[in-house]
Amino acid sequence: MVEVFKLAGPSVILLDELTMFARQLDDDRFEAFLSFVQSLTEASKMVPGILIIGSLPESDAEAGGERGKAALRRLEKVFGRVQSPWLPASGDETYEIIRRRLFQALDSDGEKAREETVKAFHDLYKKNAVEFPPEAKEQRYLELLRLSYPIHPELFDRLSKDWASLEKFQRTRGVLRFMANVVGVLWHSQTHDPLITPARVPVAHERVRASVLYPLDPQFGSVVDKEVDGEGSLPSRMEANPSRRISQLRAATRSARAVFLCSAPLVGQPNAGLTGQGLRLACAEPGDQLAIFGEALRELTERATYLYEEAGRYWFSTQPTLNRLADDRAKALADHDVDDAIADILRKDAAIKGGFDRVYAAPDDPVTIDEAQALSLVILGPATPHVSKGIVKSAATDAASDALMRCRATQRRFRNTLVFVAADEAGLGTARDVMRKAMAWKQIVDDKRLHDAMTTAQIADAEDKARTNRDSAQKAVRSAWSHILYGVKSDTAGKPFELEHSLISSRDRPAIPSVVYEKARADGIALEKLGTERLWHALKPIWPEDRDHLPISELTDWFSAYVYLPKLRDRVVLETSIRDAVAKLDPQFGYADSYEETTGKYRGLIWAKDPPQPFPTKAVLVSDAAAKRQLAETATAGPAAPAGSPVVPGASPSPTDDKPAPAQPRKARRFYGSVDLDMVRPVKAFDAILNAVVMELQRTQGAKVRLTLEIEAVADEGFADNDVSVVRDNARQLKFKPESTGFED
Repeated sequence: MVEVFKLAGPSVILLDELTMFARQLDDDRFEAFLSFVQSLTEASKMVPGILIIGSLPESDAEAGGERGKAALRRLEKVFGRVQSPWLPASGDETYEIIRRRLFQALDSDGEKAREETVKAFHDLYKKNAVEFPPEAKEQRYLELLRLSYPIHPELFDRLSKDWASLEKFQRTRGVLRFMANVVGVLWHSQTHDPLITPARVPVAHERVRASVLYPLDPQFGSVVDKEVDGEGSLPSRMEANPSRRISQLRAATRSARAVFLCSAPLVGQPNAGLTGQGLRLACAEPGDQLAIFGEALRELTERATYLYEEAGRYWFSTQPTLNRLADDRAKALADHDVDDAIADILRKDAAIKGGFDRVYAAPDDPVTIDEAQALSLVILGPATPHVSKGIVKSAATDAASDALMRCRATQRRFRNTLVFVAADEAGLGTARDVMRKAMAWKQIVDDKRLHDAMTTAQIADAEDKARTNRDSAQKAVRSAWSHILYGVKSDTAGKPFELEHSLISSRDRPAIPSVVYEKARADGIALEKLGTERLWHALKPIWPEDRDHLPISELTDWFSAYVYLPKLRDRVVLETSIRDAVAKLDPQFGYADSYEETTGKYRGLIWAKDPPQPFPTKAVLVSDAAAKRQLAETATAGPAAPAGSPVVPGASPSPTDDKPAPAQPRKARRFYGSVDLDMVRPVKAFDAILNAVVMELQRTQGAKVRLTLEIEAVADEGFADNDVSVVRDNARQLKFKPESTGFED
């Protein structure tokens, strides 16, 4: 061999797949082959200019069986006697080798495009240094971008380091084979991405999918299909709505791809997973909104089965997460258990009464609700939802009608004090789904045996999700209960009432009684103040002509019973209105502490004065005719009334009284008033004043009303000159009075 090498030199002899050849030989031929290789290597050592290169497997798995392992061990020793080992390509060499193997040399236009692209990426990293790993903003990273173009250095690093650590993935050849498939798919699909980042690798394509899954656990196949990439995957379903930002950028798919490619090889190892900075480096391109990838990943984490998050790191695993366990437990919950949990939230909300006197939450049968003379709320349970915005027949309307008709076995008397709120059928479905999740997470937190198999981070995560889902369930329940039902006067003869409907549309809601009361008050369903004129308008048509007085207790019952009367918050509203009406200069009725049946006289009769507080049990309202008659009789028969005592016009003076009859009380002829407007909602405040005061004043025929708006603004540090000029010009154009308008020091 020495003589042959001297004649052939200088020469390079390549011996490829030596182990594969040697393992097929029988014992004798195997020993002969090893002797030949040894002679060959010794001869090459003795002759200058002769180089023998032999390739041996990197691991026992590649050697192939026990025979292959034995051949590998013997050949390693043969070559080891004289070898000069070569190290595989690493670092920047890998970039150069793979780029040259996959892409042709750039022309002038290509060089220009490369420089523009790498500069744009590097500027992105420098301008948003906090959002990316520290090394990305350094000048060396600009050179790496240039060397690896059009492949992003992050993809090269992950493949040549993390993936190369896998037994079935070779450092250079594996990266080259993988990138050849990726580049081929992207080339045929004519994609126009500026760089091939981890987020742009088409993992779902069959060629790429096969090369990705080959060195991994086979169970990763289902993980990729369900939650990483593909038409039916979770990211794809999240992006189904084209109006969402994550759909326009495909942020969910890009984030899932990046996490998978950057975490799958290291699953189970310490500090495995992709950080937020690493995610943005693997996904973001110039012009992207950087926050969108974090948003998409957080939503993925909430919904995914195999995506884990711990200490700010994200990774995919073949083992289901607690999310999957929570989903399974949620599906196993019985419907009645879910409704019971919803009813518990309703009962807790009932403790906050809002403006109601009583709140009945999720009663088993609304007809068992007690009679009440003050405004009460009935929160109908989950079994009686309402189906639409208007009044249509539903389980809620049936329950409300029954409750207004009956109180246990008798007919209900006080119908005008009950207000009902029912769940929207669609919103109730959402509330039930959210409640299932909340109950499932609570079960996981309370499961002591499960805790033993969980890490500290998983326990903390489960507790956080249990708390979050509990709050979400409360919000969903409050949002679902949005239909207010109450009785009103019926136009159908013989029908005691009709149901009226009001819809709660606000989003962020406090406790159900509070939001229902505020809506009822704002819409005029329930009154906190009746007003003297409105009281008389309500009393006048129902005051029997043959009755000179009405007991206030009876009147209270009327307002509680008859749905054609205004709904009052409580008895105090009625008594306040009565007190104001009697104290007017020209009241429509009087007040008396009681009526004496034996004498036919009113005791403690009051006219145009404040009645006592509180009202006695037997207090009555006295018609103006009866009140004037008794006051006239008193003025005729008795001594002169003390100063300030009311006298009814038309009463004749006593024959023994030398004094002239008291003058008739004068009617009020002028109203004036001023009020501070709420600057948060001035238009609404002014509208309320217009309806409640101005419109009432205009009811009097011939009344002339003049409105004057007075504005006063004070700035401790003084108004800016520009603001002063603008206000003066606007005030002049709006015809403010010059003598009462201006600025001062």
